Amino acid sequence: MVSAAGGLVTEVKPEAERFVESLIDRSPYTRESYRLQLRRLQRLVNPSPLEYATMPELIEGLRKYRETHSLGSMISMVAALKGFLRFVGRDYDVAKVPKFSRRRWLPPEPPSPEQLDLVLERATLREAALILMFYSTGARPGEVFGDHLLGKPPIRVGDVDWDNGKVRIIGKGGYPDYLVFWLRRSQTIAMLRKYCGLEMRNQVAQVGYPLFPFGYGLGKKLVREAGRRVGVELCLRLLRHACATSLLRQGVDSAYVNRQLRHVRFDTTRRYLDLTKHDLIARAREREWR
Repeated sequence: MVSAAGGLVTEVKPEAERFVESLIDRSPYTRESYRLQLRRLQRLVNPSPLEYATMPELIEGLRKYRETHSLGSMISMVAALKGFLRFVGRDYDVAKVPKFSRRRWLPPEPPSPEQLDLVLERATLREAALILMFYSTGARPGEVFGDHLLGKPPIRVGDVDWDNGKVRIIGKGGYPDYLVFWLRRSQTIAMLRKYCGLEMRNQVAQVGYPLFPFGYGLGKKLVREAGRRVGVELCLRLLRHACATSLLRQGVDSAYVNRQLRHVRFDTTRRYLDLTKHDLIARAREREWR
């Protein structure tokens, strides 16, 4: 920006924009969501700049927003506002922000080892390789298939370290990381080797070729069809939950599970420690209780 006197003047960004840019440890989706929510709230408390708006003005803005938006959107708005208040030094106002919460989330019941064996017996080579990749590592779909909107590449054949049992990925925040083949390690590596050898034998440059040369939509469909073929409901997200739950049930320390699933907060991992119906039934059948 150039001043009237001809000198250069540094552009001053709004506090909300500076707050969003400071969230370097969050994903691009989260940053864009917070930017959108704060712009919406700014319009509702206009003309006061958001950082100078009083708590009654902010609460009234939230009330108006809740009238026309879903609970999920409202929770995102509250999270953005709390973070912004801390950023501008108004920590004392954070506790005054109204609470909007969903019913406590519990992880869905994962397939049992016997059910997974049944699925794999009837699955095609491509389906089995895909299922074991997600189950063994607890990967997120965006880490396996990539995301062209964010410029995130998919896993390529050359990213797999066969000897050490791990695969290189681009994580949720856009940073490189590794996934370890943990559950059914030998079976997963053998299946992926077979899949790469048979499915990709016609590819000239296998190293730079996507391990799964299709997108999230087809991957979701393949996993669902493999499960329904034997009467088991499966999805990519459920396989990630199954990885966490299976590791914890087999006695793996929750700190290792937290690192394997790459949760930012340990509280997210702790939710998998909750007892499920499967745990209750197994415990009840141990003996005749009196």
